Amino acid sequence: MKKLFLCLFCLFLSKSGLPNEGPCRQVQLGVSGEQYLSFLEDQRAFIKKALKLNPRLEVLDPFTLDILKSQKMILGVVGYSGGAAFNRQASEVVLRNLLRGLDPTRVILESGATNEGVPGLMYEIAKEMGFKTIGITSWKSGAYAPSFMDYVLTIGNDWGRESMFFLKSSDFITGIGGGNQSYQELVTARQMGIPIFPITNSRILGASSRVVGKKYGKGETAAQAISQAINNLPYYRWAIKLPNSIDHIQKEDLRSVYRDKQIIGFTGWSQPLGVNRDAHVEKFARELLSRADPAKHIIATGGSHLGAERVVHNVAVKMGFEVIGLVSHSIAKPETPVFDKLSAVVPIARSQQGRVYSLVNHIDALVSFGGGNVVTEQVKLAQQAGLPAAHMIGNVKESDSAISTGRFRSGTRAAQSILKGMR
Repeated sequence: MKKLFLCLFCLFLSKSGLPNEGPCRQVQLGVSGEQYLSFLEDQRAFIKKALKLNPRLEVLDPFTLDILKSQKMILGVVGYSGGAAFNRQASEVVLRNLLRGLDPTRVILESGATNEGVPGLMYEIAKEMGFKTIGITSWKSGAYAPSFMDYVLTIGNDWGRESMFFLKSSDFITGIGGGNQSYQELVTARQMGIPIFPITNSRILGASSRVVGKKYGKGETAAQAISQAINNLPYYRWAIKLPNSIDHIQKEDLRSVYRDKQIIGFTGWSQPLGVNRDAHVEKFARELLSRADPAKHIIATGGSHLGAERVVHNVAVKMGFEVIGLVSHSIAKPETPVFDKLSAVVPIARSQQGRVYSLVNHIDALVSFGGGNVVTEQVKLAQQAGLPAAHMIGNVKESDSAISTGRFRSGTRAAQSILKGMR
């Protein structure tokens, strides 16, 4: 009877808006402000220690983690974080064999950020083999030593709270042993449709031996299975069907291939504008490129033979310029026409949004003919990065309104501005 009274009393308080203290107090969803400040102090110490290992460490939030995922495939690695069950020698053999069979230009590795057990070992070997790495961990990691990482995200007020961010950001998961948290992450990944590649042998058991994942072929290794899963993605199936005249260049090799040339990026609308602006774009492009030099400059577009870029392709090739496609994986759609006179394609991102952020890292100047939000954002990012940027006004009102500097009606003046800025 007393319990019934308490329940009714709590219900009354919840409906009345009166303070609900004592036996009816609601479950606290977050942490107190004081506890959060304590976590922040721990994280400050954790990041400071991580910066000593890698002064170029970048701290991510969930939004920038999504952008990073749009750049390369992410392989999540789970396993024992130490303890008696962790077999360092056997785990090192497995990790070295795994990473030796993967391509650092396609794959980023991700684990739990601390220098413990399998994660710590993974970061150590990954650095040695040239892989970029991400650490995702909870606020409680402040009490532990970090590993050498390129990126880190700390989120969640208890162990395991970071797991969903870890899983959502991973394209594949591999398990090397592991306890309860590793087991839950592997099971949840499988439920989410994320391909899992558990690795186990007589010396490595635990979570990876308890979860059914990828069925390996006879003699097939986890690395081979993961590489095959990547090769089966639409972009790579599309790429191998391109004409032999179009080279494939990894973005990491772009600057060494074109070490003696500067790259001028072009961007613009791809959908019909309602009015034909081709003649205006052609005139502007001819004026601009007449001031550039095919021996010194490469022309880069998104690769698709549509809209403003289609006009640029035709003008540039006629004027003797080499044209390359700095592409996203989304170009592999069957309905997207590709410029067949590209000299090379360079995949710089997996999604069109990822390409927006990646483009400015691979060019020396940007020319815009106007377009939607993607074009406007590219111009603003180029300006923020200090790249010379020229926007042709008069094509698209929305981008004309959004872009306030570097505006030109004359291709000659635009060329003078960007060529001066590239010196």
